Amino acid sequence: AGMTSQLLNWYEEGTWTPSLGGTATYGAGSYGRYTRTGRLVTIQFRIDVTLLGTGSNTILSGLPFTSSTVGIQTVSCSYYANLAVNTIYLAGYVDGGSTNMYFLGKSVLGTTVDNNIALFGNGTVLVGTASYIV
Repeated sequence: AGMTSQLLNWYEEGTWTPSLGGTATYGAGSYGRYTRTGRLVTIQFRIDVTLLGTGSNTILSGLPFTSSTVGIQTVSCSYYANLAVNTIYLAGYVDGGSTNMYFLGKSVLGTTVDNNIALFGNGTVLVGTASYIV
């Protein structure tokens, strides 16, 4: 079959700005990129927090599209440095019906992760990716 608009009704690439809100300031290494194909959005991000100020220590916001309200969609963290908490495991999720990411982790061995950990502080660097449905 040939290509038609019915096969691919939305394709877009672009940038977005990861943010902790408030008076947080960021280093030059911060970036956000996305690719949207239909309802699927894949994002890559790096946030370099210079000073947290009144920014959130738990919520990364500013995703390029509002997530579907169906299910929780996982964020993978590929690198981090200078977190405000000790961790042996770190992951995240895109909250349904929002443009926010929350993080979960574990600081010691255990059976259940801790939700919404306060990981951002002065000097925190976090790099990750996620795919979510809009």
